[in-house]
Amino acid sequence: MVSKSFLLLAITGLALVASLLGVEPPDQTLEDKKSIAVSQHELLVLLIDKGQYDKVQPELQKILDLKFTDKHEKYVVDEILILSELLSKKNQHKLALQLADIGLGSLREKESQARLYKEKGFIYKQMGLPDKAMEMFEKGKALEVPGGK
Repeated sequence: MVSKSFLLLAITGLALVASLLGVEPPDQTLEDKKSIAVSQHELLVLLIDKGQYDKVQPELQKILDLKFTDKHEKYVVDEILILSELLSKKNQHKLALQLADIGLGSLREKESQARLYKEKGFIYKQMGLPDKAMEMFEKGKALEVPGGK
C-alpha cells in the first residue's frame, strides 16, 4: 500500500516538473473567470474615481488575460464600455479610446469588435470629431452586416 506522504511527494514532484516544462494547469472555469473579473471591475471603478488613470490599463489587462472566448467575450466588451463611460465623464477620452483599442486587439468575435468600434465612434463624437466618429460607426456597421469584414 502506498503511503500518503509518498503520494503527496509524487504530486508535488509532478507539479514542479510541469511548471518547469511550462505546462499550465487546466483552464479556469467560466465562473472562476467571472468572479475574478467582478473584483477587477470594482478595482477599476475605484481607480477611475480616485483619478489614478495610469493604473487602469494594466488592471484591465488582467481581465483580458482571463481569455473569455466566443460568446463570453461580451463580458469583456461590457466592461470596456462601462469603463469608457466612466472615463468620458471625467474627460479622459484618450484613455477610453486606448481601452477600446486594447479590446480590439484582444477580442476576436465580430460582434465584440463591432461594439468597440461603435464605442470609439461615440467617444470621437463627444470629442467633437465627427469625421472620425463616422469612420468608426462605419467600421462597426460593416462587422454587423452578414459577410462584413
